[in-house]
Amino acid sequence: MFSLIAYGTHVDNSNREPGFPAALGEPHPDAILIEQAVAALDRFSGFTVAGADLGTGIGFVVDQDRAVRHATAGMVGQIVVHARMGNRPVCHPPAFSCGPAIGPNGKPKVSLTVTAVNQDDLIPTPWTFDEPAKATRAGRYPTGAFCPLTWTPTPTSVIEERADYLAWWLGLDQLARDLSLASIAVLAPSAPMRPWAGDRERGKPPALFRPDAPVYRAVRTAAEAARSGAAQRRRGERRPPGAPPPRLASVPGRGNGGRQAG
Repeated sequence: MFSLIAYGTHVDNSNREPGFPAALGEPHPDAILIEQAVAALDRFSGFTVAGADLGTGIGFVVDQDRAVRHATAGMVGQIVVHARMGNRPVCHPPAFSCGPAIGPNGKPKVSLTVTAVNQDDLIPTPWTFDEPAKATRAGRYPTGAFCPLTWTPTPTSVIEERADYLAWWLGLDQLARDLSLASIAVLAPSAPMRPWAGDRERGKPPALFRPDAPVYRAVRTAAEAARSGAAQRRRGERRPPGAPPPRLASVPGRGNGGRQAG
């Protein structure tokens, strides 16, 4: 009760061990290395990237370097969050739509460009700005009034989304360069680096040790290899011109998954 009054919040003073109980032992050494490597990505905070082409297909002038610097500052967070969620950052193709800017009253805004002069300056200079236009009567506005237009999504939001994706990808690629683990092999990301610029998926590596992986017959002796080669040459001599090459066929006695060249 006294700690609640002193600190304004509940203080957990129970005897339970935080996180995993000690009975599970120390973390795996590779887990420690991964944690250290991810934390070390913070050294790239504020970096920019040449050739990111974040503005591809947008048609607007945007500050790409600023977006990339902001994204690399959050690279560690991107890696951790998406690793826990098991997904990728959102990076959808932009489908822009243009419409009127809506005001606080739920109706389209109507503005008027006004020119003013600051008389307090030593040399009065005119400057222009937009202000809400007042209707002269119902549905009628002064000459020069206009309705501002907005784009959905905004070009800036698309650039920031792409920059976050790029920072996430670069972080994974750097981890593949930095990590050398005992239990697993760390590969470069299969996700495309710049999907907005036409980069494609690299594809997942084959799962060689899954239970349903195909079994391939290996030739173990030189004599058996010679007999197999001779049989293949004889089959090749009998094959009519333009016939397709031999295909993989099931190996008798090895189950449906077993295959060999036949």
